[in-house]
Amino acid sequence: MWYLVLRRPVKPREEWAMSLDQHLVWMKQVSPARLMDVAPTVLTLLGIEPTNMDGVVLVDALANPTKAQQTAQDKLADALTAHQQ
Repeated sequence: MWYLVLRRPVKPREEWAMSLDQHLVWMKQVSPARLMDVAPTVLTLLGIEPTNMDGVVLVDALANPTKAQQTAQDKLADALTAHQQ
């Protein structure tokens, strides 16, 4: 079985919206995640829009998350954080 993956061109590091150091600081922020959130996140990093998936995109892994992606993660954060304590 063969799969065709469409990918958007990757920008050179110099053209990224934020520096690598800024991105690493952002990634260290604590946000709860579930295993089902990994697949949509990886698809987004590959340039594929995830559809009809149970998980949400983990915006902490993205350099430039959309407002919709941030909102989806924020809706779950309070409920999941309660289970971490």
